[in-house]
Amino acid sequence: LCDFTQQDLNNYLSYDLYSEDNLKASDNEVGLALTRALEASEEQYHVDIYDSYASDFNKFQNIYTPIHRKTMLIVLYNFCECQIETLCHELNKLHPKNVIDDKWPGGDVLNSYRKLLTHTAGFNFDEIDKKWQYLQVIKLIRNTLSHSEGEIDERKTKLSRKINEFCKKNNGIRIHNNHLIIDRGFIRELVTE
Repeated sequence: LCDFTQQDLNNYLSYDLYSEDNLKASDNEVGLALTRALEASEEQYHVDIYDSYASDFNKFQNIYTPIHRKTMLIVLYNFCECQIETLCHELNKLHPKNVIDDKWPGGDVLNSYRKLLTHTAGFNFDEIDKKWQYLQVIKLIRNTLSHSEGEIDERKTKLSRKINEFCKKNNGIRIHNNHLIIDRGFIRELVTE
């Protein structure tokens, strides 16, 4: 389980780097094409040329790149939750029939897994509590990305406070106009955390 998990995480990291590099290269290509077009034309046409390239810049900088980063965060959280679920299933095989099945998580899955692993399997979460709390906030961020495209509902004060505090403490993720912004490098930090 651990070898496969690490291998999968390495593949996710490789994919993230590959995608980030390609998105940046594409954005740079648009910039070079714009420069060539400006150099080859008279100044009176420059505004029209800028306008013709604005859509491409917008796609790479404000649409494609954020979609990639949001998707990566969602996928990585889901992967982590699935690995924890797999661990629970494997532990279930070691216990008498239905010991864990009767307590199988519902509702708040992550907290249910923690309770299940603590009470049924005797896991001690003291050593990894900070990482577990980190994962809890990533879950809130994943939910915010999934259900409101990253817009933070300020009316949900407990949720918005936790996400705000997380963003202040961690590089590569921030809030701008009540929207989550994920910067280059945060996905790598997320996997290595």
